Amino acid sequence: MSRFYSFLYGCAADAAGLAQAVSWHLDEKDVLYLCEHQAGISSVPIRVFRERELLASWGLDGMPVDPARPQLPTLLTTDRPVMYLATPWGQYVGAVRAGDLRVVAGPIGSLSLTRQQQLDFAFQLGLGEKAFLRMYDRMSVVPPLPLLSFLHMLLLMSFMYTGQRLELEDVSPYLQMAAGNGSTGAAVPLGAPEGAASPGSDASRRNDRLVHNALGFERQMLGYVRSGDVTGLRGFLGHRNHGSEGVIGPDHLRDEKNMLVVVATLASRAAVEGGLPEDEAMRLSDAYIMRSEGLFSADAVVELQAHMVADFTRRVSQVGLAGLDPLAARAITYVRRNISSKLTGEEVARVLHVSRQTLCARFSASMGAPLGEYVAGEKVRRAKQLLEQTDRSIADIADYLGYSSQSHFQTRFKAATGMTPGEWRRQARGQQGGRR
Repeated sequence: MSRFYSFLYGCAADAAGLAQAVSWHLDEKDVLYLCEHQAGISSVPIRVFRERELLASWGLDGMPVDPARPQLPTLLTTDRPVMYLATPWGQYVGAVRAGDLRVVAGPIGSLSLTRQQQLDFAFQLGLGEKAFLRMYDRMSVVPPLPLLSFLHMLLLMSFMYTGQRLELEDVSPYLQMAAGNGSTGAAVPLGAPEGAASPGSDASRRNDRLVHNALGFERQMLGYVRSGDVTGLRGFLGHRNHGSEGVIGPDHLRDEKNMLVVVATLASRAAVEGGLPEDEAMRLSDAYIMRSEGLFSADAVVELQAHMVADFTRRVSQVGLAGLDPLAARAITYVRRNISSKLTGEEVARVLHVSRQTLCARFSASMGAPLGEYVAGEKVRRAKQLLEQTDRSIADIADYLGYSSQSHFQTRFKAATGMTPGEWRRQARGQQGGRR
């Protein structure tokens, strides 16, 4: 960390000198010079773009693709002077606007991904597993800076390039929700612009917020989470009017962060009761709490809380395990979370610490179909989503889903749907065009 503070000190000195020399009218060469040395001292990857054209990059040596590629469309089109984005993988990428240039830094943050998450990330980047693992190792040398330190770095960069004295609350946060299946969810801006009359704004918060004395509201909201009722939750939150505020912290922002911790705890418990695996619920809760600490607007925290509750509810709705034999439910959870594996009955039984005969018998009795048939159907369901939602090749999708070959995938897909993957993709996209 001392290296990082030395970096900050050096940047500040450079900024002071440049301020006197050029009054912050930096040209492209000045920005490139500063970025090169910032990347060299901090070890954080940095790129410079004009519009969408990459002018230069540092810290990406040895990486087959840019690990921030999925976030670049958002970072390069925003008009915010400084912004950062929380990725689905628990990392952060930031951008600074310098005239017609965009300086993108990151990702930063430690990576601790399951094998399936690694395969999802690799698929998102268009990499095979071996190439991704090489990049994964290369990413591990980037210092795991705390988010707050990273935001200070972005603010200092903005000051160096533009002379603007911005504060932490001026940094615009975005949340990139994971869409699953190897695809990337939309980047959602958190925190309404000043003066906007949003549901989470100061003007409406007294009638639009979960509070300690609104037990009926709390129970009803958690009921939607527990049952995975996404539509019901959306309608309920759209018409909420409840309770008076309860102060649980020394200031408004801290109040909202404390409240998010409370709601995260309650929502995660409700989600587990609804069938979400406990480890997934705990990781999700921790991730949202971590993200809240990087926000410096009460409105942004309120919006993050709404995203969090909706995310828990959506995940429970996708699990759909209520009323099943507990062993069958655990098997389904394992299959869904390891969809890229071969997923034989022997493998699933080994992970669940039961015999193959016991697992298959109880699964068939609970589901009305053999485990192998369920696995095949789940892979076809995921394949349909990927064919419709991505432009990845059929060969890439077959490899991602763990098929032995593209021809094997095509044979199984046609047997299940009556169409080849290519025919299904054309039909699905034709229907999408018709709905537009």
